[in-house]
Amino acid sequence: MAAPSDFASLQSSIQSALVQTTRTSSQLAAEDLSFHRSLSSNLGSNLDRQNARLLSIADRLLGSATADPAATSVRSSSTAPRLSDIEAVEGNWRAVVDVVDSLLERADTALDEFTGAVKRLSPGAEAKAGEKEASLKGLKGTGKISASLRGREIEKPQLSFDHVPQNDETGKFAPLLTEKPHATVPFKGSFESGKHPYQAEIEQYAYPASMYTFAEPTMYHPFESTTAVMVDTEEAVDTMLEELKQAREIAIDLEHHDHRSYIGIVSLMQISTRDKDWIVDTLKPWRRKLQCLNHVFADPSIIKILHGAFMDVMWLQRDLGLYLVGLFDTHYACRALGYPGGSYAYLLKRFCNVDAQKQYQLADWRIRPLPQELFDYARSDTHYLLYIFDHLRNELITKSNFSKPNHEGDKIYDVLT
Repeated sequence: MAAPSDFASLQSSIQSALVQTTRTSSQLAAEDLSFHRSLSSNLGSNLDRQNARLLSIADRLLGSATADPAATSVRSSSTAPRLSDIEAVEGNWRAVVDVVDSLLERADTALDEFTGAVKRLSPGAEAKAGEKEASLKGLKGTGKISASLRGREIEKPQLSFDHVPQNDETGKFAPLLTEKPHATVPFKGSFESGKHPYQAEIEQYAYPASMYTFAEPTMYHPFESTTAVMVDTEEAVDTMLEELKQAREIAIDLEHHDHRSYIGIVSLMQISTRDKDWIVDTLKPWRRKLQCLNHVFADPSIIKILHGAFMDVMWLQRDLGLYLVGLFDTHYACRALGYPGGSYAYLLKRFCNVDAQKQYQLADWRIRPLPQELFDYARSDTHYLLYIFDHLRNELITKSNFSKPNHEGDKIYDVLT
């Protein structure tokens, strides 16, 4: 059978095959497999062969997906998660999720470029576009990342941490919390492994009325005439915390570094309010003391705005013991509104007319002192986010039908849940 010549036909044929395969596999309940194996040795052998075949296909797909170091956050195919047997699936699921998450982000950006939602840079126009972007955002550069910003030989910062991180995933994750601000279920001195410390608070959470209030978007301050505060001392953390407590919404983003680290490491955290940006150095020996930010991150009266928060939420918990109560993910807002694009680059262009420079995603975020171009790039990830949130919230309210029962027409509810 000849391969389809256009994307629509290819998509239709793949979707049809997947639907049929899913229907067929769902007809046999997993709990019945042992019974059927006992009735037929041939069936057991066939099942084992198909299991091995599926594992091999999945393993090859992961290897292909991570063969290009620039394609995902995984450095190369030699360090890609391997699925040699059933046990490896459970042991490597986090790494697999990381690969898939990177692929989805790339797909999102590619779809935005394909549909024209964001402009795709041609090699000849890249330098010129970089200069234009620099003038728009106050960034300096030509659109290409310098070799000095990636792959550098740097002493592992984790060697100086007060608490050395676990460098494998053999045991169950135990929450790092030493206290539990804004608790409705009291902190008893420790947490049972596998239990989310803020499960009750999140399940009982009711978003403030401001989430359902149409309001004129608050314009961000000009990027080129303002700056961010570098937070690299414990005193600076305390000062930042007191200012964050006064905010009603904050924007958060992370820079996660996977090179020369088995499970990766949060290297930088960006936080913005309506009036100020902070760049937090999360590689300091005292990084665990950043748990004090739970006084804001877990505060139910303060909305936390992130874009594509799935991995960020896990990284915050794993590395810093930080938990979010009251999350708004702008990526899911894009989906609820039916936007043609769902990437942060798309939102920047749509609402701020700013072209995102994504080449710095591949930078070595462990570099200290942080070069100015990385400092500015990191800051831009949250500087505009609250203004974007304002527009998304208003549009969700406008396009919702609150008269329907059970939140059926409530688009904000769809995003928040």
